[in-house]
Amino acid sequence: MSGIWCGQRWVGDDIPIARILVHPEPAWASRADDTVLTFVLAPGKGQLPWEEELPIRRVDAETGEICCVPFLQTRLALGDVERVNSGGYTAAVTRPSGCTRLRSWEREGRLDCRPTLRSDQAGVSLL
Repeated sequence: MSGIWCGQRWVGDDIPIARILVHPEPAWASRADDTVLTFVLAPGKGQLPWEEELPIRRVDAETGEICCVPFLQTRLALGDVERVNSGGYTAAVTRPSGCTRLRSWEREGRLDCRPTLRSDQAGVSLL
């Protein structure tokens, strides 16, 4: 996973956001003409939520096609068409792309799982 953490910002008056993750090299960079935010709950208790900024291709004023493989937002995939609310956040998938995501988080010190993950991926088209 390679993204850029971009500081801290606040949403509204009282919802703190711990981090914003952006996509410096989205899969469909040439298609993207806008961005949308998605709210991601942090995995640990008591941690602040995160935001992920996703590049999109605007379909119309209220919808956009996701032009990247979301890092943390597990309900979205490359090519999904998503309704965007007035605050600039993803609201609902209006047309799923049919793309499937495999999420693998390889942390330092846990090298014992890496060969298994890689062999399971052999012969499968993954992005």
